[in-house]
Amino acid sequence: MVVGLSGGGPYALACAHQLPSRVVGVGLLGSVLPVTGDEITAEGIVTLALRFHDILNMMRRPLGIGLWGFVQAVRAFAYPLVLGFARIMPQGDRLVLSDREFQAIFVDNLVSGARRQFQAMVNDVVLLGKPWGFSLSDVTVPVRWWHGDADPFVPLEQVQRAAALLPDVELRVRHGESHLGGFAGADEVLTVLSSLWHETMSY
Repeated sequence: MVVGLSGGGPYALACAHQLPSRVVGVGLLGSVLPVTGDEITAEGIVTLALRFHDILNMMRRPLGIGLWGFVQAVRAFAYPLVLGFARIMPQGDRLVLSDREFQAIFVDNLVSGARRQFQAMVNDVVLLGKPWGFSLSDVTVPVRWWHGDADPFVPLEQVQRAAALLPDVELRVRHGESHLGGFAGADEVLTVLSSLWHETMSY
């Protein structure tokens, strides 16, 4: 099983495409969509990765250092900033962001990303603007996809178009949740994927 959140979605699908005999199933939570190639389904803010691809590619190092500097400057106010961010998000996301354990994970991820001055994060943004190297229609492994209907970064209607290209997919809409709301459904994700694993292994 491979699970991908947001920008991790393409990586999870790539594993399934390349290793169909080893990957039993894929779980996607708020996955991003192709912005280029024959299966373009993304529109809006995510397409900025394509529009500014060359600039982002050239500015990888300075962008990473800039993000690192910003995080260092606001690190002492990390928790109040998370709570402030939660106030402008849909109800489903506020429930996630108000959880103390999730706040700790969120802040720890920022601190961990800062160790190498956010180069991995910037590299991911650059890759979002490039072809994935495979077609969604060629991913034969079962895909279970969770997505919030209030996601402003990857709108649900675009996800529905992308999901229709996958041969074996179940799209589960999470009402009132945005890009991070899927964390609230972690138990459901694990239960569904566990059942899928048992079904597959019983054949």
